[in-house]
Amino acid sequence: PAFKFPIYVKTIQQGKHGSDTDVYDIQGRFVPEKFEEIFKKHAHTRPDALTDKELGEMLKANRDPKDFSGR
Repeated sequence: PAFKFPIYVKTIQQGKHGSDTDVYDIQGRFVPEKFEEIFKKHAHTRPDALTDKELGEMLKANRDPKDFSGR
């Protein structure tokens, strides 16, 4: 896929927390299957984008109540 806004963060794995999407693994590698899963589960309006409501739904679905750092 051609990303319109690539993310280049050397230490992205340091941002991992219990409520994240797992789009990046603990070594900081991009996991395309997890990225596509976001759209399969939450993109109801368009297959290639999330509305603000859908983004909120995704965040709520991923929320881990014991994850105080990821809120």
